Amino acid sequence: MSHAPSMSTHDADDQDLDLASPSASSLAVASKRRKAVPVHRCRFPDWSPSAIAALTITPPSFDTALLNFGGESAERGVLGVARANGDVELMCWGGHQGWLSWRTLPSSFPVAPTRSSKKPTSQLSHLLFTHQTTLSPSDLLLYDGDVPGAQAEVHRWEREGVRLFGVGGVGSELVEWEWGGPGSSKEVGRVKSTLPTLPPIFALAASRSSSHLAIGCEDSTIRILNILDDELELVSKIEVGGPGRVRALSLAWGPPAPPVSKGKAREGSPSEASSLPAHFATPTESYLVAGCSNSSIRRFDAPATGSVSGHWRSVHRMTVDQLKGEQTVVWAVAVLADGTVVSADSMGNVKFWDGEMGTQTQSFRAHKADVLCLTVGSTGTSLFSSGVDQKTAEFRLVTVSSTRTKSGPSSRWIQASGRRLHSHDVRSLVVSPPYSFPLPNPPPTTTPTTPLVPLLTSGGLDLSLVVVPISPPLAPSSRPSPSTLALRNPVSDAPSIEFETTVHRRASYVPQRARPFEVARDARLLVCRRARSVGVWRLEDPKGSSAREEVGKSGWRRRKEMFGVVEEEHEEEDVPPAKGWAKVIDMELKLQTNLVASAVSSDGKWLAVSDLYETKLFRLSSKDGELSPRRQKTFSTSLSAALPLSLGTGSSALLFTSDSSRLVLATSFGSSVAIIDLPTGRDEVFEVVRVFGEHAERTEGTRETRGVASRTNGDVKMNGVNGNGNGAHHGSDDEEDEDVDMDVGGATDGVRGDKPATVVCLAVSSDGKWLASVDVERKVCVFDLEQLKHYTTLPTPPLVPSALTFLPPSPLSEPTLVLVLPTNALSLFSLTSLRFLPWALPLSSLHSNTLMDMREPALGLSFEPRPVETTPSLGVASKAKIHESRLASLWSDQILVVWAANWVAKIDLDDVRNGVSTPAVKGKAPVRREADRKRAREEEGAKGEELVKVDIRTTRRYQPLVLFDFVGQAELVAVERVWWDIAKDLPEAWAQSSQFGT
Repeated sequence: MSHAPSMSTHDADDQDLDLASPSASSLAVASKRRKAVPVHRCRFPDWSPSAIAALTITPPSFDTALLNFGGESAERGVLGVARANGDVELMCWGGHQGWLSWRTLPSSFPVAPTRSSKKPTSQLSHLLFTHQTTLSPSDLLLYDGDVPGAQAEVHRWEREGVRLFGVGGVGSELVEWEWGGPGSSKEVGRVKSTLPTLPPIFALAASRSSSHLAIGCEDSTIRILNILDDELELVSKIEVGGPGRVRALSLAWGPPAPPVSKGKAREGSPSEASSLPAHFATPTESYLVAGCSNSSIRRFDAPATGSVSGHWRSVHRMTVDQLKGEQTVVWAVAVLADGTVVSADSMGNVKFWDGEMGTQTQSFRAHKADVLCLTVGSTGTSLFSSGVDQKTAEFRLVTVSSTRTKSGPSSRWIQASGRRLHSHDVRSLVVSPPYSFPLPNPPPTTTPTTPLVPLLTSGGLDLSLVVVPISPPLAPSSRPSPSTLALRNPVSDAPSIEFETTVHRRASYVPQRARPFEVARDARLLVCRRARSVGVWRLEDPKGSSAREEVGKSGWRRRKEMFGVVEEEHEEEDVPPAKGWAKVIDMELKLQTNLVASAVSSDGKWLAVSDLYETKLFRLSSKDGELSPRRQKTFSTSLSAALPLSLGTGSSALLFTSDSSRLVLATSFGSSVAIIDLPTGRDEVFEVVRVFGEHAERTEGTRETRGVASRTNGDVKMNGVNGNGNGAHHGSDDEEDEDVDMDVGGATDGVRGDKPATVVCLAVSSDGKWLASVDVERKVCVFDLEQLKHYTTLPTPPLVPSALTFLPPSPLSEPTLVLVLPTNALSLFSLTSLRFLPWALPLSSLHSNTLMDMREPALGLSFEPRPVETTPSLGVASKAKIHESRLASLWSDQILVVWAANWVAKIDLDDVRNGVSTPAVKGKAPVRREADRKRAREEEGAKGEELVKVDIRTTRRYQPLVLFDFVGQAELVAVERVWWDIAKDLPEAWAQSSQFGT
């Protein structure tokens, strides 16, 4: 196979998509065969994902259920992924499908100048979550004696006290984002605050109580910032000292100390009228450890007064190994609860130090190149390191019976194992649940903790996240507890959950939301959205002369003879082969942030792109086969005047109707959905005919109760849906939405509607009558575009849907909305009866839908486009528009294509409606994996065996897929970005030099 960018067309039947699902028998395959369509495999687009620069996770004190993402997201925190292009991707845990994308904060940093070298450059170098859960000194005085008021304030900070900081840009400025958590404003994604006047920053660390930030700067100083009560102010500066310019390249805070007493009133019991409970006060800082660029580790003790604004004393200077004439760089440091300091340096050493005495206790040559990152296990008894040599090393704290210096049992660290999980430099490691120091005055806890399998997530220059379980091994003499035996591997089907013996999972580098490619079906254009530019390619039509000759020789003539089509042979046999594609536009745009959304009209005359603050519309005109874009400058003015909030015209999602007469956009700020009529002539008059604000509506006290999703017996259950599948609410402009109070249990108790609900997905029916939208709050709305009104709101799905589409309109079927969840469960909602169709329930059953066994979440849905007037059967006029080579490949309009990064599936909804099942053949072993069958039995119970098994045809031929969609009738396009094409632009990976005798 050629590694060069290419485009190929397959004319033979796609045998992979004709294979039955793992639960189907060979008899079912022989009974009913489907014709496959030609697939254009496009590898020429020059889109590339961005490398991972840093990882962070919310502290364990934050309840992720407050985000209302659904599913199993409440089990673990929010994962922040800093990309090299400056974007921040926030992800929630999705259980069987791993980390799922929740929202992306686009980069607002200026683009760095182009460099000729392949050295890795990043616009974002550090990322950090903080969470304030205590009262500041000013609040302690304010609420002195008012225990209920102080308790309410603490609860508010526990809910809204999460902040997201990062270091990025050419000048390495410290910024804070409005990340969209509870209490955030509607301007999600913007830079909330910044300190741009600081010198370039090399290190960033937050204290255990999230009261202070430490930043290591280029001018040989460490600056301490106060971040309590949403502040960001400089309060102290530490001189690192030493000969020359010594930079602090890594920082770590020591365990917190009890708050400094301020009289007997503060030390008194909570029963005293003038005192508050001790756990309300913010603990004081003890010390700070800095890894430096001159082969040293420094410890700085906080002032004895308990305030960080005084003089910090340099207590210890620990020296690491170094080569003659060279300085060793300490890239990472960590501090454990017992005061042990761990360092990782450029010589590949991982060292353990006595933090109180400043002496080295143990040293390991764990790596053969620079160690760039360290992380501590959830319990503090394990530690992991990785770096340039791509190896991830595990260290464990074990108990030994005796040593030379101690006769009794003692603890010591060992290097337990090492695995190569990446192909390039590893830049960051995080553990879920994360390690945290115990507080000196912990608050009383009443909620029991659920045991979880700790997971290690790593990322670097090879673009992909890698997740692996890291449970500690059981001692030979110990007996596992029942809770330990019940823990299941959340990453793979391997029974082991230990780092050394388990199987890791590599997530795809294809974006889960806001896919970067779009297709203009009528104009045969392929649009690629990059960070700050847009590329457009034209796909040649096989009906053209040269293309017809070329592909005719490779298989079309054989298909014509098969179906009785006779054609005279052409005399010219030396026609040059068609290239298949041509690049027609490559635009560099002036933007405030990276691009967020893009869309192209089906006729290829309109192109819309948007960053966080502004949506730009271009009219594409064709002349002599060339496309020229012209920006419509009056569009932004018309849109801004119609929007209810003057926060910009940026869009989170864009979509054109199938007839290219309207543009639908969802605003980045305000959660509005706007409908814009496009001019038919050359004028630039744009009319905003309607702006819907349903996604901005939230009730106070409890979340808007369209029902809260739950899962019963393994099936997807929509709350608010009764036994007949009803539960959607049908409204109009003159009707008010009725709220239904429901007791949903602890998962969403107290969840208020104070979080911005960004719309992440739009879908328009092929006849242009219906519009569907979904936001990050799992609210799915349907709008009537003919009457321009809100039509209905669906019951809340278990997770934020990955994609939406409408069933092709037909006189024999009712208008139906199709949803696919990240779990690969499918639901069909009737817009006539306002209920989920009962015959489609097997598609949301773990036992019947084998796609739910896939660990890659679905990314898209598609039906073959058909003219509305010729559905369900094609007429003569419609057939005349289709190339004769594709007439035999037309699918039924009830065939649904579902695709993900590594698989494509085909589902015949007629078979599902008619109850066509695929029972296993007796005497033959089932192909479905035993682990998946066991999971289905456990989650669905004994009744699950009686459910209908859906016949789903799947293939893994096309991967990794960035787009899989119809480019026309009986014609598909698959955009693949294979690893070897992307790896050519990556920095050269480290390789061990050959040694003598090897």
